[in-house]
Amino acid sequence: MCDLVGLSVIDLRRVRIGPLALGDLPKGKWREITPDERRALIEAGAPARRPQGRGKGKPR
Repeated sequence: MCDLVGLSVIDLRRVRIGPLALGDLPKGKWREITPDERRALIEAGAPARRPQGRGKGKPR
């Protein structure tokens, strides 16, 4: 994305993944997400679902 507009990236730091902020998580460390965080990630990335049988063409 940066290259497309002529920018060079020297350093990149992730501070957020979707609705989850990394906060004070030390570099190179990880933690398990909570059930609420999992739910938020699923909701943030869930594609809109089309009701069955309403699409074009023959039903499968």
